[in-house]
Amino acid sequence: MDQFGPYCAAVLNALDEPLAVIGGEGAFANRAWRDDSATCPACASLPHHSTLTALTAEWQAGGDALARLAQKLHTLAQGEGPGRFEGQCACSGPQGVATLRVQRLADAPGFLFTHRHADSAERELSHLDHLASPQPAAATAAAFGLHALRESAPDAFTHFTARYGELVDWAVEERTYRVRHPLRARLQQLADEFAFLNAGPRDVVEVHTSALHARTHAAKRAKALAYIEEARLLLIELLGLLAANYRNRGVGLSAAPRALPGV
Repeated sequence: MDQFGPYCAAVLNALDEPLAVIGGEGAFANRAWRDDSATCPACASLPHHSTLTALTAEWQAGGDALARLAQKLHTLAQGEGPGRFEGQCACSGPQGVATLRVQRLADAPGFLFTHRHADSAERELSHLDHLASPQPAAATAAAFGLHALRESAPDAFTHFTARYGELVDWAVEERTYRVRHPLRARLQQLADEFAFLNAGPRDVVEVHTSALHARTHAAKRAKALAYIEEARLLLIELLGLLAANYRNRGVGLSAAPRALPGV
């Protein structure tokens, strides 16, 4: 179980998209966020706050623009509104000024922060082929006690990719058409199935990239961006649910995956 946290952190640090999380266990910002927020003291300070309340208090004292963001943070923390918002922050870099997006996590006491630049869709789409390809990580996997489902249990990998892809479709439908699906319950079921097979975070990431690539390679830009953004949140939540599953069971990751019934 000790391997899970560092591996998840390594996965998030490998993502091209700047993101940070404030949750029940403190704060985390990936490498892209730390690089991106170098020009914005407010965003750079986010990993140093363990609660949204502390971050909101700092932003309230940071001038009119940050005060407006702080008010939106407060509304989000109170459980009011749609559960997400976007606003302008001072972060800038080679990709231009960033748009800050904040979203409440549905199945954990936390909030996801991301930066979006004008060309973020193109940059992410350009990395999909690389991300979806099998990772040359045999030694890394062995070091973490992980064995890829893609090779060891291809039928299970296909099953997970189809199930996860359906959840991505549902998330985009909820965002686009304001409909409701049993998304969170199915995400928990998927995490339970991953845990039943003793799957690890690398397996989750490979399923994520495989399902996402299938939906974006021929999609129009707006639709592809919607898939990318919604799937990113699902990935983070699924990794958290899987880690919690192992933590609650008090077991580590096994070297030999089991088989799902009927798969």
